[in-house]
Amino acid sequence: MKESLDARALMKEIKQGSLAATAFLDREIQPMVREITARHFNLGHQYDDLWQEIALKVWDKLDTCRADTVAGLKGWVRAITYNHCRNVRRSLRRAELVPLDEAPDALDLPDPQDPVSDHEGVEALERRLDEALTNRLQKDVIKLRHIEGLDVGEIAEELNLPVNTVRSALHRGMEKLRDYYRDLHEMAEKKVSE
Repeated sequence: MKESLDARALMKEIKQGSLAATAFLDREIQPMVREITARHFNLGHQYDDLWQEIALKVWDKLDTCRADTVAGLKGWVRAITYNHCRNVRRSLRRAELVPLDEAPDALDLPDPQDPVSDHEGVEALERRLDEALTNRLQKDVIKLRHIEGLDVGEIAEELNLPVNTVRSALHRGMEKLRDYYRDLHEMAEKKVSE
């Protein structure tokens, strides 16, 4: 396919399934997509599935492309590829999360409605928090929530912070705790299986 061909004619040929357009996709677009996806994932043989998903998105959205040049078309496909890779990574991250109530017994966080009064339990929880978290705010928020039994509004008032900041710190801290305990659980399973 000639590089002098404008993007509109190229998109029309792609939609019609012309051999020249298919050759252009194989020669110019697919290697670019492979390079981008290789930066995001270690796919190996699974690349073909990802390429098909991206090619299908490009095909479906081709009518919305406003590119006037072949370079513009490549940039548009590049943006679709980055967005698709980001969405796949997000879905993989969500799939890896372990609900807190399914975390290993080592987590043993108290119910927020039942503040910890056992001195040893508080010390054990604080040690776990120190091991798992480096962010001071996240530690403080989790302690106030799970040891003191305060709700998010009370924590915000206590720390003189916006409620959304407290919610974010609590959410991020709990995610890190889940990751920490998931890793502990995996190490324990490896030891048991050895």
